Amino acid sequence: MFSGSISEDAMFSGPMSEDVMFIGPISGDDKFSGSISEDAMFSGSISEDAMFSGPMSEDAMFTGPISGDAKFSGSISEDAMFSGSISEDAMFSGHLSEDVMFIGPISGDAKFSGSISEDAIFSGSISEDAMFSGPISADAMSIVPISGDAMFSGSISEDAMFSGSISEDDMFSGPI
Repeated sequence: MFSGSISEDAMFSGPMSEDVMFIGPISGDDKFSGSISEDAMFSGSISEDAMFSGPMSEDAMFTGPISGDAKFSGSISEDAMFSGSISEDAMFSGHLSEDVMFIGPISGDAKFSGSISEDAIFSGSISEDAMFSGPISADAMSIVPISGDAMFSGSISEDAMFSGSISEDDMFSGPI
């Protein structure tokens, strides 16, 4: 277990696996680069200009908010789970597949950019000026209300499902 912060241009690089736990915030211009797998867990916030880069797989879990100009970049697969909010100008960029679950609201000017496929589930609200961009395919499911000036842009195909309300000045753009 690692418990503590990564700050002031620091970098963590390497894999986390087999029930390992990382607890602590990543902030400033810091970077976490590496894979999380086999029941490993990251719990903490990513804020300011910090970046998390790496794949998550095999029941791994990421729990924590992403805010400021922070970025999460990487694929999530094989029953891994992302739970937390994405807000302000933060960005999530990656692919969700193989029974993965993403739970968390996207708000402010935050952006979710990536595809959802192979029974993956995206569950959470999209509000304010937030944006969801990417295709949903192959039995994947999106369960989200969209409100404010939020936007959903992408295609829905191959038994995929979008379930949620669209209200206020929201927009859904894409083929079904």
